[in-house]
Amino acid sequence: MIVNEQREVKLVNCCNAIYAEDELINAALWYSDKPICSTKKIVLRRNYPSICIYDKKIGIHRLLMMYWLQGEIPDGYVVHHINENKLDARKKNLALVPFTTHQHYHNAGKTLTVQHRTGRWRTRRNRKTGRT
Repeated sequence: MIVNEQREVKLVNCCNAIYAEDELINAALWYSDKPICSTKKIVLRRNYPSICIYDKKIGIHRLLMMYWLQGEIPDGYVVHHINENKLDARKKNLALVPFTTHQHYHNAGKTLTVQHRTGRWRTRRNRKTGRT
């Protein structure tokens, strides 16, 4: 369906995501360079609530962060859920952090098995040498 003029947007939350509705609607309109459909579904994609804007599916946490930054998320940075609830995309629960810091948050106190360490080493070696 081709939309020629922007109508009021209604969000259908199919995954119990937590977000500020007005802010998410504004972010979706900001992200799109043309009018979007009046009904938008929020569905789980890779365990994150996502919204489809034309042919692109985008996590609502990333969409909201780009809206707040008024641009792309810088290289080397990720959006971190402070309370570790992937369904919670409220402003107070999202933070932009460097990738290495983000890994530290989630891996602190964990120990890797020998099998896991060996598998990671092989993956890195294959990536560097171009092997599959």
